[in-house]
Amino acid sequence: MLYYTHPAHDERVAAGLTPVNAFWISGSGACPTTPAGIADNVTVDDRLRTPALRGDWAAWQLAWQQLDAEVLPGWLARATAGERVQLTLCGERSFTTLAWGPRSPWQRLGNTISSLFGTQRLSELLSPL
Repeated sequence: MLYYTHPAHDERVAAGLTPVNAFWISGSGACPTTPAGIADNVTVDDRLRTPALRGDWAAWQLAWQQLDAEVLPGWLARATAGERVQLTLCGERSFTTLAWGPRSPWQRLGNTISSLFGTQRLSELLSPL
């Protein structure tokens, strides 16, 4: 988009060639349904996405209730059984990742110390998103 600021553009003009102000890449193929680099054990549940993009907060709340009833109990059971589970919530500008699972003694000590200074509310965690 800013090709005219690229040194190759200046070289073309200096060589007396026609300036190029745009180019279009086409025919590069279909986008894969699963992006490369995503692990097999990753689940993407985007039922919060559409209501959030529409600003339909009643539907967004209903989607959270569905997740709470359908998905989160399984995650809780896995975490309780000692498996590490991780939830990443994404927004337009940022993301936050919440993880549960086995912790080392140092992590437990760190959590104990940080809890002395107060806990963070969920609304505070989600506000940057």
